[in-house]
Amino acid sequence: MSRISGVFYLLMMNAYYKEEALFKFDEVIEADGKFFLSDIIPEAWYERWFSKSKKGRGKIFILNKGRCGNGGTTGFINYARKHCKGLLVSVPNRSIVLSKETESKDLCCVYGGAENIEKERNIRVCTWDKTESVEGFANCGVEVIDIDKFFESDSSSRIWTGSLLVIDEYHKLIDDSNYRDICYDMVERIMTTDSNVVLMSATLNREFIDFLEMFSGKEVETYNVQYDDEGDDKKFAPLQWMDRGKGIRTYDIVCEIINTARKKKKEYEMYPSRIGLKDNQVVFFYNSVKEITNIVRAMPDKSDVEVLCAKDELHELTVPCYSEQFNEDKLIHFATSANFTGMDIILSNKGIVDKIIIIGGNSQDFLAYSNKNIKQMLGRPRMIKLKDGQIVSGYESSFVIPNGRAVSKFKYANAVAKRNKAEKKVKKYQKRAGDEEYVRDFIVEIIQWSLDYMYYSNIVESMEGWKDGKSFQKMMSVYPEYTVTIKKMPIPKHY
Repeated sequence: MSRISGVFYLLMMNAYYKEEALFKFDEVIEADGKFFLSDIIPEAWYERWFSKSKKGRGKIFILNKGRCGNGGTTGFINYARKHCKGLLVSVPNRSIVLSKETESKDLCCVYGGAENIEKERNIRVCTWDKTESVEGFANCGVEVIDIDKFFESDSSSRIWTGSLLVIDEYHKLIDDSNYRDICYDMVERIMTTDSNVVLMSATLNREFIDFLEMFSGKEVETYNVQYDDEGDDKKFAPLQWMDRGKGIRTYDIVCEIINTARKKKKEYEMYPSRIGLKDNQVVFFYNSVKEITNIVRAMPDKSDVEVLCAKDELHELTVPCYSEQFNEDKLIHFATSANFTGMDIILSNKGIVDKIIIIGGNSQDFLAYSNKNIKQMLGRPRMIKLKDGQIVSGYESSFVIPNGRAVSKFKYANAVAKRNKAEKKVKKYQKRAGDEEYVRDFIVEIIQWSLDYMYYSNIVESMEGWKDGKSFQKMMSVYPEYTVTIKKMPIPKHY
């Protein structure tokens, strides 16, 4: 990239962040000190979302939750239960379905490996890839029923009506589109289904909203939950960028952090009354199964370690300390991208996570996490409500550690080239966006190229953001609730 184009790019990105931060929503609701969406969102909104469009075509509603882990799907489930409404919640990860299955026994929960679909249950939760089979006999997600017979029937055997489709963590449709074909299928479903659709996430994607408004031919309404404590350090610990010196290995950094956590645990066992020793758990977010495997294999003691990565037969056989779900009885937790979104870190009565460590960089595209990825990571520990009613973060401190390798100019240039190619295709389709027949005929290609453009734009922006501490600060500035500080990393001792 030339100096001139580089300056232009930074100016463009600065404008992009500002525009996203100032996005104008159709509806805004003040949280007024509350945290959980089931307490914040009024029933009138749910009624609007569940109501069938008079025109016969469903609407698209975008719900910006604002915060991670605030019980977004719970409000929809509670409303559907109370009013005997049909609800299908489609989520990106199996872990989210499992958490709902554990919480509620009256739901139809379907994911990979689950064969039984209980069609008599009107509230269903499934992974994206099971959405079509869970809808089953319903036509475009909607089934016509005799409403009188419906209320005469036994309340324990409710009929699936498919009145609302909720896509949870919709930002993953872009993040995962490069390696999950189901993302393209889900976007097509959003654009063509007759059901109303609610797209929900704590990380707004402005470009995706623009895409839906341009090509879906549907009404798109946006809703935002506005919290009144943004920027309050009592709610969010600062995010610290650790500027590492040359020659410091990731392995040595990880081992020193683990040693410190283990020492704190031993001290707590000896002196349980001492404040600050109990909360010693550490979560490493590092999107490299290979690197994590090498680190864990080299550890003499693995008894208190778990590795959370995608459910895969090869991983189960080859990854040391492999785990399917977060285990609070372990002290050290490594998590790959399969757990950046949707995984709940709940420590019951054991307090909060001591440290969240994010290891990334721009030597590989899969290590260049976006500001959305990072917000999702920091949202994995559930917020905790104290006795005085105050809501505090589920972690004590968080650190960002660049992986020490230089930016890959080849991979960066490759991402830029793919983004530019996709942008040309998208501009071609945008000229015909108002022609419904044309859009219908080319919808598969339109979705493919549009998602590709958003995906590679995200990669380019993220690789720029991981260049140094100042660039990282700028990348995270879109979220006012986080303050990034830059610190020099002390040289760790060898394991």
